[in-house]
Amino acid sequence: MVKPADGFPGGDPSWDRERGPSLARALWRYRWVVLTLSVLCGLVGYLYAASKPPVYEAVTSITLRSPSDTTLFRQERGVPVTDIDLYLNSEADLVGSPEVLARASALLGGGIPPNKIRQQVTVESSTKILEVTVRARFEDPAQAARVANAVTKAYEDVAKSRVKATVEASIAQLKGLEADLRGRLRALPDASTDPSVESERANLNSQLVLAQAKAGQIRADAAVFGPGIDRIESAPRPETPVSASPRRMAVIFGLLGFIAALVGAFWRSENVRVVDSADDAAGSLDAPLLGVLPRHRAHSAAAAARVVTARDSPEARDYEFIASTLALATRESEARVLLVTSPAASRAKSITALNLALSTAQDQRPVILVDTDESGALTSLFRAERYRGASDLVALSAGGLGFSVSDGSVLPLDGLSSFRFVPTGTRESNSRGVAEALQMAKVLAQLQQEADLVFVDGPPLWESPGGMKLAAAVDGVVLVVRRGTTLDELRQTQTLLARAQAPIVGFVFDGSRPVRWRLGKRWPSKPHGRRRRSS
Repeated sequence: MVKPADGFPGGDPSWDRERGPSLARALWRYRWVVLTLSVLCGLVGYLYAASKPPVYEAVTSITLRSPSDTTLFRQERGVPVTDIDLYLNSEADLVGSPEVLARASALLGGGIPPNKIRQQVTVESSTKILEVTVRARFEDPAQAARVANAVTKAYEDVAKSRVKATVEASIAQLKGLEADLRGRLRALPDASTDPSVESERANLNSQLVLAQAKAGQIRADAAVFGPGIDRIESAPRPETPVSASPRRMAVIFGLLGFIAALVGAFWRSENVRVVDSADDAAGSLDAPLLGVLPRHRAHSAAAAARVVTARDSPEARDYEFIASTLALATRESEARVLLVTSPAASRAKSITALNLALSTAQDQRPVILVDTDESGALTSLFRAERYRGASDLVALSAGGLGFSVSDGSVLPLDGLSSFRFVPTGTRESNSRGVAEALQMAKVLAQLQQEADLVFVDGPPLWESPGGMKLAAAVDGVVLVVRRGTTLDELRQTQTLLARAQAPIVGFVFDGSRPVRWRLGKRWPSKPHGRRRRSS
């Protein structure tokens, strides 16, 4: 039974890749990217809020009287009908008007210009309690309170001056009417000569009384109700800031970053299909699955060669299983030269080639492992950088000289004489790598005469042109497919191998998390210590 890849949707048969919850799948696939971006955005929000000074808000309210109550003579005049919403909106507009703000600036001694007050002051009205609320925000709490109180005081002064001007205009109009009525009375003839004159005199006297009464009513209403302000609450000095704290901004920015990252992950998940499990790769490759790789965090030869150094470990059993399925897959074709490669650079590729070769060599079958990867990963693991190897054999073949495997190989492991390792070599046979050398096919043909099976650790197919040339010179290809490889890359890899007439005998799924960046091209780090001599 093939093990599922690590991660929760990898081996769950109920998780349908096409019909499953794509948003949750995208979140799980890019969880580290989403988490990193969320944390970074939260940190930016925290630093942004911490760099800003606190802002204080002073609040004051103006309670207005109902416009229906602005007369003492209800029975005589009736109750005027006024739209409350329009009335409150007009008063709120008056509070924020240039006239009031200019007056507030004057009350503050001219230290704060009206446009600055307009930017820092907001006015709201409420029809439930006939109230207009004024809010002033400043970095200085005392200044915020002074500005709020200055705006309400300026509103009161402007409202009173407007009422006074309206009353004076109305009284002046009524006085003009009175003068006209008195003039008309004086112009009337004597009632003894015309009986209808007495009736007109009475009518004019009645209009004169009404004008005088209306003038008195306006003065009385203005004295009692004034600008229609019931009371003004003085704004106290605020004690706590209203600006967002650094922690709150960190949460807000982190949440925004999470949403943005989730949207990006969802978009990429829907538009860029990647391999999440062995089943995904099997659907794109016309080749059998040989097995799923274990963890391969190996930075030394002993740690990498698990089938020899730790035979009872789970990793060794996994590699033994892959070697057994590979033997079954190549039984009919009798392939003797196998290229182990991958679409992109992968640590698992070289370690897989090593353990497959060692697993076969433990059956006392002569096995040769050749390192043709430009990174020289296996050569570094065995500390064989100064030993003759593949490039030297290519040079001997190009010169028409005979050679044997002993001319360019080492015995890297004690007690395993059936396994020989050919490092990258000491000579520059080709400026772009030994895999592209024209004589490499001849070298492999010579090596297979001295061994039952030859494994070649080849360069990544998408990063080295020599990988395809090498694939055309072997009997079969073992493809290591890493999780995170796009399905398009996998299909194109199969197409290229088909053009090179390189059969894929099987593929191995690497379920480790893909690394999106590398500090250096060569891995692993070169170990320290004395170099082992060849036998």
